[in-house]
Formats: sequence, C-alpha cells, structure tokens
Amino acid sequence: AHTVSFAFDMSWEELLWLVEGHEVHVCDEQLRRDAERLVAYCAEHAVDVVNVTPTYAHHLFAAGLLDGDHVPPLVLLGGEAVPDSVWSRLRDTEGTWGYNLYGPTEYTINTLGAGTTDSATSTVGTAITNTAAHVLDGWLRPVPDGVVGELYIAGAGLARGYLDRPALTAERFVADPWTPGERMYRTGDLVRRRGDGNLDFLGRSDDQLKIRGYRVEPAEIETALAAADGVSQAAVVARPHPEVPGQRQLAAYLVGDPDPATVRDAVARVLPDYMVPSLWAVVDALPLTVNGKLDVAALPEPAALRRSGGRAPRTPLEETLCSIVAEVVGVDGVGPDDDFFDLGGDSISALALANRARKAGIRIRPRHVFEARTVTRLAPYGSRTATARPALQPVHHDGPEREISAGQRQMLALSRVGGPSAVYNVPGVLRLHGPLDTDALRAAWLDVLGRHEVLRTIYPDGGTTARVLEPGAVGPVVTTERIDAADLDGRIETAVRTPFDLTREAPTRVTLFELGPDEHVLVAVLHHIAVDEWSWRPLIEDLQTAYRARLRSGPDAPSSLPAPTVRYADFAAWQRDCLADGSDTSATAQLDFWRTTLTGAPVETTLPVDRQRPAAPTGAGDAVPVEVGPELTAELHRLARSHDVTVFMLLHAALAVLLSRHTGSPDVVVGTPISTRFDPALDDAVGYFLNTLALRTDVAPDHTVADLLRAVRGADLDAYDRADVPFSDVVAAVAPDRAPGRSPLFQVMVVCLGGDANALTPRLDGVDASADVVRTGTAKFDASFNFTDTPDLLSGVVEYSTDLFDRSTMERVADRMVAVLRAFADDPARPVGSIDVLAPADHADAVARAASAVAPVPDVTIAELLAERAATCPDRTALVSGDEHVTFAEFDARVTRLARVLRSRGAGPETVVALGLPRSVDNVVALFAVLRAGAAYVPLELDHPDERLAEILAASGATLLVTVAGVAARFDGAVEQVRLDGTGLFDGVPDTPLTDEELGAFAPGAPGRLDHPAYVIFTSGSTGKPKGVVTPFRGLTNMQVNHRREIFAPTIEAAGGRVLRIAHTVSFAFDMSW
Repeated sequence: AHTVSFAFDMSWEELLWLVEGHEVHVCDEQLRRDAERLVAYCAEHAVDVVNVTPTYAHHLFAAGLLDGDHVPPLVLLGGEAVPDSVWSRLRDTEGTWGYNLYGPTEYTINTLGAGTTDSATSTVGTAITNTAAHVLDGWLRPVPDGVVGELYIAGAGLARGYLDRPALTAERFVADPWTPGERMYRTGDLVRRRGDGNLDFLGRSDDQLKIRGYRVEPAEIETALAAADGVSQAAVVARPHPEVPGQRQLAAYLVGDPDPATVRDAVARVLPDYMVPSLWAVVDALPLTVNGKLDVAALPEPAALRRSGGRAPRTPLEETLCSIVAEVVGVDGVGPDDDFFDLGGDSISALALANRARKAGIRIRPRHVFEARTVTRLAPYGSRTATARPALQPVHHDGPEREISAGQRQMLALSRVGGPSAVYNVPGVLRLHGPLDTDALRAAWLDVLGRHEVLRTIYPDGGTTARVLEPGAVGPVVTTERIDAADLDGRIETAVRTPFDLTREAPTRVTLFELGPDEHVLVAVLHHIAVDEWSWRPLIEDLQTAYRARLRSGPDAPSSLPAPTVRYADFAAWQRDCLADGSDTSATAQLDFWRTTLTGAPVETTLPVDRQRPAAPTGAGDAVPVEVGPELTAELHRLARSHDVTVFMLLHAALAVLLSRHTGSPDVVVGTPISTRFDPALDDAVGYFLNTLALRTDVAPDHTVADLLRAVRGADLDAYDRADVPFSDVVAAVAPDRAPGRSPLFQVMVVCLGGDANALTPRLDGVDASADVVRTGTAKFDASFNFTDTPDLLSGVVEYSTDLFDRSTMERVADRMVAVLRAFADDPARPVGSIDVLAPADHADAVARAASAVAPVPDVTIAELLAERAATCPDRTALVSGDEHVTFAEFDARVTRLARVLRSRGAGPETVVALGLPRSVDNVVALFAVLRAGAAYVPLELDHPDERLAEILAASGATLLVTVAGVAARFDGAVEQVRLDGTGLFDGVPDTPLTDEELGAFAPGAPGRLDHPAYVIFTSGSTGKPKGVVTPFRGLTNMQVNHRREIFAPTIEAAGGRVLRIAHTVSFAFDMSW
C-alpha cells in the first residue's frame, strides 16, 4: 500500500518497486493513519514490503505487523533515526529483514543504506551506488574512522540546488575537493564511520552546546528559568568566554519583571553549577526571525551580575586582585566584596585567576578562590608564604616489618582486584658475549639484593604492611638454564609474562639462559612495586660494581656495596609526613587543586575502539612504533627550546591535539607518571617512586600551536606542584563517573624518558653486553604513548590494549601522532584546528571508503523504464487503490495520454508542472506523465493550508497545475489547470509511445537529458520561506540501479521469486530530509 505523501521524495521508494514490475497499493488517508487497520490490510492482502518511519514502525509492531501468519519479508525504514528497539525487533524476527534508508531531500531519495543483516545495531549504512559519503571536519578534511564528523555527500543523485536561491545553494553545495568540477552537499548531520564501513547517525551539528566539557541542553535551563518568579519567558545562548579562548559561557535572557540575581539563586538550587548562566540580560521580548526562531544576532550584549556594596579596595593587594578579577571575568570595575562566581567565574576562570595572580607575584591557588569567593576574603591567602618539604632523613626500623608508600598501596589494590598479572612486570634482557663467571654474577646479584631491601620485600596481607626478607631467604637468586637457541624467544616470553604473587614472592626474578660457553642471555623481571624506570641506572651500576668486586674476591667474600643512604621505607615514612595536614604539601591542599582542576572533565578521553570495552579487561596488549626520525627530532628539540617547554610538554600538547580530533572535544585529559624523587637523597635509590597525574588541556581550535604550548606548560607546572598526593586519592576526591573496565579520569597516557632511563647496558669485565627490548604483551591503559628522548633521536611506541584495538588501527594512530608533531615543527604559528592529523595512507583510505560501488547509469528515464516494464508484463496488476485495480498496460497507456496533453500545453525540459491531487491512481499517473513529458513535477500536499500551497505554487514557477474539480478551487487561477476529470481532456489523444519528434530535446539519446529537473520538493527554510530542492532525472535512474542490486534482488529471492505487493506508511506531514 502506498501511504506516503507524494509531496516527499521518499514516496519514490514504492514507485521504484512499481517500475520493477511489482504491485503497489495506494492507501487512502484513513487507512494510512490507522495502525491497526493498516496491519489488518497488510495481512488481508499479503503485503510484502512496508515503508515506514521508525516511529510508525513501533506502532505497527504493537498492532501485530510481525506477529501474524503473513510477515512482510521487508520493512523499509526512513525519515528519522532508527532506535535499537525497532532495529533489534526486525533483526530477530524470522522471515523478515529491515533496511534503513537515509537521505536528505538534496540527494535523490536515498544516500546511504544498510539492512539488519549488515549490522547487529542500528546504522544508516554505506553509500548507495555511484555515491560518495565523506565524513569531514570543519576544514573539509576526512576524520579517522570512529571519529565524529559532518557528512558530505556527492554523486549521481545530487540535486541541482535550491530553486532560485543561488546564495543558499552556494552555501550548502560546495566544491568537491576529490572530484574536480563537481560538487558535494553539506548535510549538517553528524556521523561516525565504523571499522566495518557503516555510518552511525549521531544528530545535527547545529544542536551541540558544550560548557566546560559538559553537553548542555539549553531547553532544560530555559525551563528552570521560566519557573522563577517574575520570568514570563527565557532563552539561553552560548557566548565566547572573555578570558579563556575556545570556551563559552551561558547567557540568560529574561522577559518579564525579574531580578536576575534572585533568578540566578533560584536556578542554582535546581541545576548543576555548569548549567547556571554566567551572563544575564532582561529584555522586553525575545527577538524572532520571520519563521519564529530565536534571532540570536538581535539579542543585546549580556553582562555578569554585580552584588557589590561599592566599597573600594583598601590595600594595594586588594586593588591588584580586583583588577585581575575584572580582567578574568570580563567586567568593568570589581569591588572587594563582589562574589567571583556571581560575576561569571567558574572553575576554568578560577585557574586563570590563580595564574594571573602568580604572575603578579601573588601566590594563591584555585581552591582559595572557591573558598574565599570575594577579594576581601581572598587577599589574606596572597600574603601567606609557602613551606618547603622537610629533608628526607633515615628512619630506624626494628624488625622486618616496613611501612609501604602510597604508590605501593595503590598497586597492591590493583593486584587484589585483578589478581596476579604480568601487567606490572618490568623486564630487562641482556645478551652477554664472552667468558661469563656465573658464580660471580650470582653473588653480585645477591649483593644488589642485600643493598636494596625493596627488592626482597613481600606483602603478606596484600596491602597494608610489608616484610623484608633476608637475602638468603629470597629463593634462587639467579636461576640458570641451558637451552637451545631455537627455544630462546619462547623461554624469554614465558619468563617476562609470568606474574608475581606479591604476598609470598619477592618482586624480582632473574634467569640466566646458557646458549653456549661464551653465550648467555640474562632475563631480569622485576615487579613495578619495587622499581621505576629510573631505578635501572643505580641497579646496573651496583651490579657491575659488585661483579667486578666478586671477580677479585670470590663469591664467599663480604659484599663490597655500601649500605644505602636512605631506604625505600624511609621514603614511605617521609611521604606520609609530607602529606600530613599542616604542611604546604598536605594531601588536603593538593586535593583541593585537583578537585577544582578536574571537576567537569570528560569522563572518557580515548581513541575510537575496534571492540566494545569489556567489563573485566584481560590486560593483554601489544605495541607499535612511532617513527619520528632524526630530522624531525632535531626540529622538535629546536621548537621546545624556542618556546621554553620540555620535550614532554611538547609531546603532551601533540597528544592532546590528536585526542581532541579523535574525540571531537577540545577538553582533553591524559595521564602521565611523575617521579616522586623530590629529595636529592633519592637520586640513586631503587624503588617505586612514581605517582600518576591527570593532565587536563583545553585544545581550543583557534589557538596557535605556540598558544597551546604555553597553556600546556602552565597546566603541567601547576600539576607538578601537586604531585605528592596519591592518584587514588585524587580519583576519590573528584569522584568521576565510573564504568567497569575503564580507567578513571584518563584512559590514555603519555610518557617521555631521558636517554639514560631504562638503560640496561652494564660493563661486565671481559663480557660484551647488549640490551634487548622485550615486552610483556600487556597494557595498563587503553593506550600509552611511551617516548625516549636522546639528543639525536626521539623514539617511541604506542602500547595499547588488544581488548580494544587492532594492530592496524594503532599503526595508523602512531602515524597520526607523527603527522601532528610534523605540523607543530613546520609552523608553530598555525591554529591548532588547522592541523591535519591524518597520515597520507589515511587520506587514501578515506577517499576509497567514502565511495560506493560504481555502476553505469543508463541513458534512460524512470518513465521509460516503466514503459519497458509494461511491455513485458502488460496484464499484471500495477496499482491498487480501494476497489480500483490497474494493470501495467492500462497504467502505461494513461501515463502516455496525459504526457501528450501536457506536452501540447508547453510542458517539457526545464518547465515545472504542479500536482494538486488527492491520493489515488490518478496521482501516480500524473507523476509519471510529467516525467514522460520531460518536465519536472512539484507535488502539493493537500493537507497543507491554502496559503502554504499558494506560496509553493508561486515559488515553483509552475506553468501547469494537474488537479481535479473537487480541489481545484483551492489553487490560484493564474496557473493554467489541467483537470483530469474535465470533459474531453483525452478525446483523440492516442496512447501510443511518444515519438522522438514529439519529445524533441528530451528524446532518447539527446545530450544531457538526464540532467534536466525531474521534480522539485519544497522543505522548510531557515528564513521562514519554503525552499525548493531541484533534483535531476539521473538521480532517479541511479536509484533504480542501486535498488535492483541492494534491495529488490535479496527480497525477491527471500520471497521465492514471486511478484511482491508493496506498502508505504510514512506520515504525509513528516519532513523526510531529517
């Protein structure tokens, strides 16, 4: 049953089936709108194909469409996003399949499509035949798979543009950079391409509003404002933040007689702080555009609220702070008693205030701003001086029990949750060539264990205390095995991937593989709870010193290694004291900073995954190289020096850009380890002296690279000042939304070590030693960008979770990181948003994946294809409307006669014929007749008001109007009417095919005839006037080519090859361009 309005191009879905030789039922208005009646009709007439909106599909399912004896083999969906409930119902119903059709009016009928057999979840699919679907960023560059971008479409079905609207056409139909001389349409729809090529529809680009990292729905705030006393109407818009480029503030416009301060207090009680407007204005009325939308450009400039009693600053400190606050919040004149947050301040501007104050020599922290709120109460903080950390001193320890550090506590907690794992194994592999004294090596390693008690410490209760073992109680100090060279790789892999049981096993395991008399491989595996990256240097120095001594003194002599200045347990006690209340480095003070800095940060900042995140990660991982190269290394070193940043800060900024472009958000949080060796006494210590920092960055696209480097430097330095407090405590204080299997606060880490870190090349007398890089096959986070910086080469790897990513994906990510670094080095003055993060291979793939299958479009119109079909099955039923049944021969003859009438009255290429008809067979006849005449039709929806119909009729420039007597009076008499029920209209008009002479420039073979307009569909316009989309004949023919392969063939095969009956149930009033 044909039930969609002929005023919409989606009505062609069932008409294409008609051209293919199937039976279409045209339903009346009452039947179309009644779900239960329509389901009953489909059952009675064994309808095979139903074309519906997802919303209406839900009602049809409830009415039993998929439950009866006859289940339609195909349900076509279109017009709006398909919810998972509809998709899964079709996917899981035996004997049917669903097919989603996406397409704006500006592209003929459909652009994308996919069926429930193509995807387990709802999708808009891939491009149809002879169509390209590009997912681009704001600079018209392809975005990586999995990244949100705007959909641009090009190809055979592209509309000409908007009728008599050249400026609007130029704005939306832009040059196609991949096909010289061609155009593409900017849909305004946000999509994301999956790894399998299907596109997911995510919404409209003009609906997004983000404040401080939160997605904000203005309507929710407007509802709260309108509920406040004195407010009759309200609007909320976003305005640029005066202090923080790239950020925005909410501005509230109130109609009525409200007190903005009272309204602010009222909404603050019901909305989170990030949804409370910072700027306010009271207006007599909200300005509107001609079509009733808010005219944002006509709104007055809002202002922050002032609550000051007018007291002037009393001291130079207050005066300076008042000046800084005024600059930060963007207001003129701030008094000492003005509330910073009432003035429009927020957590971001609190950071800016603290930074500006520090530059002015006033030491305050963001937490002080939150506590004080006014300059009067803030000034005393600025006059206080900081206290330094106390010096680290050795502590006397009785017995084997030891205090553990905060970092060890966190690692033990992870071990308890996840069980024994190799994730935190730290391996080192040495290839030793030459006459090795194995007894001396074993004794030397025992000396190392004796000097560093953290290497022989166990944690019997799993998390509160530690016990130091005597060196002789550790177990085999060095295990020696003689193996064949062919078995070496496997044995190394087993050694480095074997987990530790920290409750009873010392966190060190050394194995010496003997391949021959002078060929050995030493595999040292230590647990991270006992070492960090900087521990290797003192370990190796101690090992080579002890080995040299043992060669001289023998294995039974006393150890030559001196006792350490401080032990790891001394550090644990010192750290506890530093974090105690009352010190400037107290946990309380630091947590205030982290709470302020990270509140409102995105809950997830990661890369697009190939697989869904498991609730219980396996910890399995792999690594791919990041190929920076010596030339780019030198340029990056120069860039870092010229902008007074470290190489780490540069890498942090580059990663922030990469992640921002992959997430679509300027608010980026990454993790990094930081050494807690804050006292010089720890320089040569061995142990776990690490904490984790979550670094938040605003990657504003209009900032230059240089701007970003400055911002990152400031943020990183602020974080370094609060690096003592354990990361687990930060997580608890910030309390982010948690999800199983996801690291809190950040999911991607960046690490940059100096060339001497992780160095494992001891000088053993008489033996040549070389280090091998070996990996444990694990990953701690979604991804970790690990770099080693030397004067000549910046080298790196991306360690990633194989639970989430394929190797090919991460190889591309590594290439993109290099692309960002290259852009940084090439032009630090360029805006960050202009950086192309894609590697050359990405660009090639993007173009290839955007394109669909290419098939020749025959030089034939859809009306000519109908004639061909009628010739092959003249007696088959083509149309059913109520009691009227029309065969293909009868239908084609009626089309031809009306086409002749229209041609005789001037219809032809580049002319428009309006169709003002009730739903009937006549409507279908008239539509095909206009096309056979070579003209373009414009459908008039009789449900619309007469004024709207007159507007469309006038705008279309129609020279003829096909109608019937019952509705003719509704239309402007200035347009010549062709009344199908008029007396003598078809007298003497033959039904033989139109000749080439009759068709003239539209005859088969005439050049460019498929480029003439086939129809004009009017959709709503932003100016309040409907806009007409002009679509050429070629698009309809292309759709028939596509549907034959993608939809018709599989459906007919599933139905046993029989002729199908087609229905369509989309609302007449629904705008199919979504």
